[in-house]
Amino acid sequence: MWPALEGSEVEKLRGRLADSLPAVDLDAHAAAVGALGEAVRAGEVPTVHDISEGGLATALAECCIMDREHQRGATVDLTHWREIPARAVLFGEAQGRAVVTTTMPDTVLSIAAKHGVPARVIGRVGGADDP
Repeated sequence: MWPALEGSEVEKLRGRLADSLPAVDLDAHAAAVGALGEAVRAGEVPTVHDISEGGLATALAECCIMDREHQRGATVDLTHWREIPARAVLFGEAQGRAVVTTTMPDTVLSIAAKHGVPARVIGRVGGADDP
């Protein structure tokens, strides 16, 4: 699912209202939910954050500040999507996308692949107390 700006918060800020919204792919969405559920039940994913209102940039920021006692930062590499406008990658709100944290990325990627869900490692999370 490509990041879609139609109907997004960033487009509303620019004074643009969408004439239509991207089609919802229910099969892809169900596969993503199934993969996330399996990864969570397996104990491989301690946190999941949907990419919706505000897009990936907002989801990452919210993940970093979620725990006021243990603030985090993230190093992120989005070069995989360099052909897509940065605004769309960062602020697109296409359905069925999520940010997950894991200490076992290979296992999570394997679960995603088993469900036919595109997934990739985009970075690392860290904080002041992390080595």
